Amino acid sequence: RGDREVVLEAVRMKGLALQYASDNLRGDREIVLEAIRCHAHDLQDVYDEVQYNGNALEYALEELRSDPMLQPASAKENNIASQGSVAPICTVCILTLSEKTISYRATIGLGAIEADGELSADASLGELAHVLSMSARSKLVFLVFSGLSVPVSPLSAQSP
Repeated sequence: RGDREVVLEAVRMKGLALQYASDNLRGDREIVLEAIRCHAHDLQDVYDEVQYNGNALEYALEELRSDPMLQPASAKENNIASQGSVAPICTVCILTLSEKTISYRATIGLGAIEADGELSADASLGELAHVLSMSARSKLVFLVFSGLSVPVSPLSAQSP
């Protein structure tokens, strides 16, 4: 009920387990996000799945229920894995910003796959993760920038 790691695993298995979490953990945006997207076998169907399963968001604390990042449509578009997820690591080795574009080069997994391309200059971390998830053929990816040891949080998906 109050152990973050236990609750995180529980909501990954059944999003509605959020209702049994402590108030403190029902106010944790990452746990709520995992609860919302846990039932989706395919992220394309996350909205229907959440509606069918009674919308796990109703068990979040009141102040999180209107959070745009935690709405089913946003969860559907968020391909950034959270701690404890099973997903490939995408390491962004080169990131170059110009006036109109962001150029990137990344390695996926143990370097067996390389991906590079361009996004618009106003692209978000979530858009980069989406492109890399398609290259990795995975619904979720850990997004890591070369030189940093900590992956990007799924709560940063809308950040530029």
